[in-house]
Amino acid sequence: MVTDILVNTPVDQEHLVTLTVSAASDLFQMMLGLPMSRGKTYTEQSIPPKDNLIVCLIGIAGPWIGTGMVRCDSEFACKIASAMLMTEYHEVNEDVLDAMAEVANMVFGNVKTNLEEKLGNLGLSMPTVVFGSNFATRGVGNQTWNVVEIRSGEDSLELRIFLSPNGSASHARRARLHL
Repeated sequence: MVTDILVNTPVDQEHLVTLTVSAASDLFQMMLGLPMSRGKTYTEQSIPPKDNLIVCLIGIAGPWIGTGMVRCDSEFACKIASAMLMTEYHEVNEDVLDAMAEVANMVFGNVKTNLEEKLGNLGLSMPTVVFGSNFATRGVGNQTWNVVEIRSGEDSLELRIFLSPNGSASHARRARLHL
C-alpha cells in the first residue's frame, strides 16, 4: 500500500540537513541579503537552555509528524528583522517576532515541500514564537533533533527539525483502505 511505503520510508538525516541548509541559503540570499555559511550539524535529544532567546516552533503533520524550530538570540533576530523589513530594529518588538515567525515559515515550508516528494502530503501549523530569558523548550518523548547551525558573520542561529512516522495517521489510513 502507498501509505505503508510513505510511513515506513526512512528519512535520510543528511538529506534532511541538506534541505534545511538549502532553504536557509535561499532565505539569507534572496530575502535578507545577508551572508550565510553552514556551521556545525549534529543530532541532539535534549535542547539546552540559553538566555535572551527567540524560539519559533512550527508543527509538521501528515504521514510523518514533527517540529521545526528556529532559535537565535535577540540581537540577531533584530538584524534579521531589519534586513527583512528594511527598518532598523534595536530591540525585540512585535515586528521582530513576526519576522522570526516568517523565517520559520519560509525555511520549514521549503523543507516540507521538498520532503513531500518522498513522504506524501504534509501540513504546517502556524508558527509559535517564544521570547525571553530563563526558559527551556522540550518535546514529549524521546526525540532526536537534527540541528544545523547557520552563521552570518559573527551571528548564528540554530535550525532544528524532528520527524517521525505518524503511527496514528498510518493506522487510520490502513483502516479506511481496508473498508
